[in-house]
Amino acid sequence: MTNITNFPDFLTLGLVFTSLNDFQTFLTDLGITIVVVVVLYILCFYVLRFWLRQLSTDLPLVTLNVSRFPVVAIALAVGIKISLGTLPSENQFPVLQKVLSAFIVVIGTYWFAKIITEVLIYFLKDYAEKSEAMWDDVVVPILATTLPVIIYLVGGLLALQSLGIDLTGLWVAFGGATFVLGFALKDILANFFSGLVLLIDTPFRFGDVISLPNGSIAVIKNIGLRVTNLYLIDTHSEMYIPNGALEGQQIVNLSRPTSHYYYTVSIPLQQMSIRRGRSK
Repeated sequence: MTNITNFPDFLTLGLVFTSLNDFQTFLTDLGITIVVVVVLYILCFYVLRFWLRQLSTDLPLVTLNVSRFPVVAIALAVGIKISLGTLPSENQFPVLQKVLSAFIVVIGTYWFAKIITEVLIYFLKDYAEKSEAMWDDVVVPILATTLPVIIYLVGGLLALQSLGIDLTGLWVAFGGATFVLGFALKDILANFFSGLVLLIDTPFRFGDVISLPNGSIAVIKNIGLRVTNLYLIDTHSEMYIPNGALEGQQIVNLSRPTSHYYYTVSIPLQQMSIRRGRSK
């Protein structure tokens, strides 16, 4: 037998096995994996699809369509890893094992990101249209933009770690930078998350008339992610309140439970003008 032990594992893939039995076992396990994947593919993406079409919502069907490629790719990669695990230790190709692990992490990351962008965002938009939630124009675009970036960043780091690259220092630096930024931007982040809470809980919405703790009457003009814009009726002016401060105040919504609100306006009249009007 030719001695190839000095070559890297990825160059010896498929060239030599220690025995014919090991090779047959590998092929048998690989064949079983392919058959199982094909059967699951037929059951999930044909039989299950037919049943999901009978449901009133499209959410399960969208999830199934998004999962078609990732599920097959992950199942095949896992099957190959299991098949390689049946070989003797000298023929298990550790480099290929690491590559397959990284491949599984990458596909899983892609799958999770697609679930977020095409399933969760679809659900949030549909829910916002059926309720009074005002997040469809503000919160949903932010989630659709930021969540995939975070998922791909974490998935990329995990894939590199699966390849055997030591990322301990990078994780520590990333955690330290996150802590420093969070402490430096704590007020902005507090207002940001307060704005998200106001948009999701909807204690008031655009056009509602509210009573502030100081007795002022205001109309909601806009609820932003950092501040809320109010129109003060008494002073005919606008006021901007940080969402963190607004969330902690006791606000009376005069437009709930009905949208009718009556406001009394006092108009002073001079007594001389009234007498002249009567004499005419």
